[in-house]
Amino acid sequence: MTAPARPPDAAGPQTPLSEAVEQAAQAASQWLDEVAHFAEDEVGRLSAGNYHLDDLATAQVRLLRIWIRNSIRTAGVLSDNLALLSYGTSGPPPPPRMFKVRIGVPAAVELKLRASDLSGQILGVRIASSKIRLTPDVAASGAEPRDITIEVEVDCARVPSDTYVGVLSSEDGTVTVPIRVAIDELGGPVP
Repeated sequence: MTAPARPPDAAGPQTPLSEAVEQAAQAASQWLDEVAHFAEDEVGRLSAGNYHLDDLATAQVRLLRIWIRNSIRTAGVLSDNLALLSYGTSGPPPPPRMFKVRIGVPAAVELKLRASDLSGQILGVRIASSKIRLTPDVAASGAEPRDITIEVEVDCARVPSDTYVGVLSSEDGTVTVPIRVAIDELGGPVP
């Protein structure tokens, strides 16, 4: 099994994503080729009747060598691809991530709303509260308790892929609602 070659009639330069996919496919293909060659060699010796106890013992070591060699190659490809994809994300910043949150406003209370910093669940990267805009950020008091919808806008420029969590709350602590936003691997919003 070999990696599919890029068609000769492909027009224009290769994108960073297609290059990363091509490199990953080539690394996987090389791994599979080595395992297939190992299996063919083992089967050939077994069917010829030349397979002995020492062959059985060394087969495990040979297979382990294939695993280690290809694990190192795969780690290198992953490292290269991360650098390639990071390099390929220049240009205009991604649009802000926007979503809506419903909150309950108690009767006869005016609430000034704020968002906490958002913390990434996997990488621990933080999005500062200064990069979060709430519309409206004040809930006027009313005679009856009611629900209102708050639009949350998060600036996700240069933020790594992760799910970010935080809290939307009133300054006096009367209202607290968890918020969550997912950012994809290229820094853009996930629908």
